[in-house]
Amino acid sequence: MGFIRYGKVAEVNTTNKIGPQYTSYRYFPADNKKYCYVLGTTERRRYLVRATFLYGNSNFDNPYPMFQLYMDSTRWSTVTIKDASRVYFEEMILRAPSSSVQVCLCCASTGFPFISTLELRPLDDSMYMTDYEDNFFLKVAARVNFGALNIDPIRYEHFKIHSSCFMYHFHDTSKIFIEFWWL
Repeated sequence: MGFIRYGKVAEVNTTNKIGPQYTSYRYFPADNKKYCYVLGTTERRRYLVRATFLYGNSNFDNPYPMFQLYMDSTRWSTVTIKDASRVYFEEMILRAPSSSVQVCLCCASTGFPFISTLELRPLDDSMYMTDYEDNFFLKVAARVNFGALNIDPIRYEHFKIHSSCFMYHFHDTSKIFIEFWWL
C-alpha cells in the first residue's frame, strides 16, 4: 500500500539546503481526476498524517500550483504554492475509520497537483482524544517555536510516541513548540 501507478517524477532544483526527501516530487495531470495514495491503518487507531510540498525551481513554465488535497472523500486543504523554495506542509490527526485511508490530490486551478512526501504516524491512544473524532479530524492551525536560536529543527531521538513512522517519499517533531489544533 502507499504506492501509485500514475504521475511522473520531477527533480527539484534549489539553492536551499534541503533533506534528501525533497530532492524530487511526484506530479499528476491537471485534470479533474483524483490521484490517491491508499495507506494501511488499524481501524479506530489515531494517526498523524503529514503531506509536504516543495516545488523548487522545476523545469516547468507553468504558474505556481494550486490544487485540492483530500482525505478519503473529505476535502482536507487547498495547497497554494507562492514560494518555490519553501516547503509547505499539511497535517491532520484522525481516527482511522477502517483498515485504510486515502490521501488524494486533484483539481488544479493553476499548475498541476504534486506531492513531495506523505507520512503516516501511529499515535498513542491517549493523545488527541476528542468527543468528535469519529466524525471530524484535527488540523494544525499554527506551530510556534519559542526560544530557538536558529530555524534548524530540534529532534529528540528517543521520543517514543513518534518512534514508529511510515514515510512515503517519491522518491521533527520534537521542536520546542506549541501546537494549536482545531476541528
